[in-house]
Amino acid sequence: MASLAHAAPAGVGGEVAADEAQPIDTEARAMDAYNEGKAAYDSGDYGKALQLFLEAQSLYPSPVFHYNIARCYQSLENYEQAIISYEAYLRSYKNAFGEEPDDQIDVENT
Repeated sequence: MASLAHAAPAGVGGEVAADEAQPIDTEARAMDAYNEGKAAYDSGDYGKALQLFLEAQSLYPSPVFHYNIARCYQSLENYEQAIISYEAYLRSYKNAFGEEPDDQIDVENT
């Protein structure tokens, strides 16, 4: 079984003002969904993992979530959606970090 990206999106640290609580709460909910999705994927429940990663992505967009969504689609043999999600991962990674991901060639060859 292929592994998922284990590095979750970087969080926000330190004290949080009351008006900033909503984004932190949304990020925390996304991370909960991500962690549940990773556990589901690791146990072979790719459909459940997919739904949880999609939830995480809708709450707090991240290249990591796109990558894991693509892995789920690939494991479910939905190759068309896997390609779309891998392409979204590559685009969002470059947009977020200003460079191509280290695994770009591996992803393109998947």
